[in-house]
Amino acid sequence: IADNTYVIGMVANYRTQKNHNFFIRSINKFKKNKVPFKVILAGRNINKNNKELIGEIKKNNLEREFILLDNINNVDFLLNVFDVFVLTSKFGESFSNVLIESMATSVPCISTNIGASAFIVKNCGWILNEFDHIELANLLFKVYNKKTNKENWKELKYSNRKRVENHFSLPVMIEKYEKIWKTTYI
Repeated sequence: IADNTYVIGMVANYRTQKNHNFFIRSINKFKKNKVPFKVILAGRNINKNNKELIGEIKKNNLEREFILLDNINNVDFLLNVFDVFVLTSKFGESFSNVLIESMATSVPCISTNIGASAFIVKNCGWILNEFDHIELANLLFKVYNKKTNKENWKELKYSNRKRVENHFSLPVMIEKYEKIWKTTYI
């Protein structure tokens, strides 16, 4: 992947819930912006043996843009390669750990408005309220343009990391748990 390539990533097992087809179709719309980009997908059944996934990628003429990594052990290493993380789940998300992991590695996120995603991302990323391919494509382009302003991009990455530290870190979670425990049982 060349240095000037915009890297869009998703780490999600291949399941209906994760809505990979919507994501791929949105990437097809984004491609019309003619910016250098790659999409990295990782997760169980994200591989060349998945005929449904490969078929959707081919149908949208995106074979050159997609890198499929299957299940990986070192998610942190992969997240550090991404410029933006995208989660397009259409149901079944409560509290998405992968959003937290992405933000903890200073990667801004775009997520559908499922479960606690809007609360997690807050003003450090973007929430899709509709399953609209053009809206997601436009957000991806907006993030690409934001990335060109190095100072704003650095500030956005920092705000992602700080949000996790301030609201979802282990010390914060322990403090909240103890507060509830003391209020309820003591």
